[in-house]
Amino acid sequence: LFCRILPVLGLAILLWLCISRWREWHIFPDDCGSSFLVFSWPWFQQIFLIAGGGVLLGFALWGLSNRQMRRNQQMMDEIAQAPSHNAASKLIALIDYDVALIIMTSSQAVVWDAVEFFVASASSYLLSATALLGFIGPGGVCLFAISCWRQPERLLRKRNRWLGWFALFFAMSCFA
Repeated sequence: LFCRILPVLGLAILLWLCISRWREWHIFPDDCGSSFLVFSWPWFQQIFLIAGGGVLLGFALWGLSNRQMRRNQQMMDEIAQAPSHNAASKLIALIDYDVALIIMTSSQAVVWDAVEFFVASASSYLLSATALLGFIGPGGVCLFAISCWRQPERLLRKRNRWLGWFALFFAMSCFA
């Protein structure tokens, strides 16, 4: 237990120190001087958001069996072909309370990323591209949480346990 909790806490403390140093430089720029950490932090944060969200998104989509894919496709076809009053009840059956909370929480992060994209689009193409790819972060966390909620046995495998700790650290560092 402690061999997994302590590294996550250590990374969280290191992240906290980096953010505090970055904020200190922005509040008191004359006292701190120039620092490589201060100038590279926004790029590191954006790359971490894209790569970490990509890892979680890949895990959420990887390993789905053909049986699960057929069942999901069959359910979507039933919703599309059902009359409007039956389609709403079937769609509500797909989204339970926990999934609705996950979607609502991640939608706020998506709105934030949309605002960041529009702000970055006025600056340059590189900033626009990284802001657009930033949607992978909240999308990856959202789909990872939903896939682990629907199929908890996937996360219980020994080779996949580290992803749960990584997702916890990723959510703490990017969205807290």
